[in-house]
Amino acid sequence: MNLAKNEWGIAPIDGFDGLEVKAIRLPRPLSFLPPVIENNGDWNAFIGTAYRTYQDDFIVTPPTFMGKRVVVDKRLLDGKYMEGFWHVVQSDMRGDGDRKPIYERAERIPWIKPLIQNHAAEGVVYRRCMEGRREIRHYILAPSKNYAVILGEKKRAIFLVTAFCMNRSFMQRAIFHPSSPKERSREVVEMARNQ
Repeated sequence: MNLAKNEWGIAPIDGFDGLEVKAIRLPRPLSFLPPVIENNGDWNAFIGTAYRTYQDDFIVTPPTFMGKRVVVDKRLLDGKYMEGFWHVVQSDMRGDGDRKPIYERAERIPWIKPLIQNHAAEGVVYRRCMEGRREIRHYILAPSKNYAVILGEKKRAIFLVTAFCMNRSFMQRAIFHPSSPKERSREVVEMARNQ
């Protein structure tokens, strides 16, 4: 059987209750994600492109989530880039408070806004969790891409907490962990710090 590839994935099935089924067509999940930002080896050009994308997506035309505007931390602690931007491209790998830029996080900046806007789409796992007494977090996970976006909720706005790449065991625990939502959200945040 020769099936042309298009915007649909093809999943062959051999037999179903005695009936032979040749193939079914499934929509390709996460087709709404744009390409990652190409890294040509020039850090300044790369981070400049990532920052322009971040500004376009969150300052020029900010998304909404559940009827509320998504806001970011606009403070310029280094005098050039917003703090919210650095938080999604850097990681504290050693846990000592010294955050370092991670290429994989920066190149995926174009994914953040579409995942927020498509949090209910096929291929996206969404969890709302209460942290502490009154802090609400929204976890938007793209398991097939090993990527997560975390949003915080205030009375009048939703704020971008962070976004990061994850390994498969982290993703499985974040999605299927049998603990309470409060414990699961604490574990997700703690694991995110270590990614």
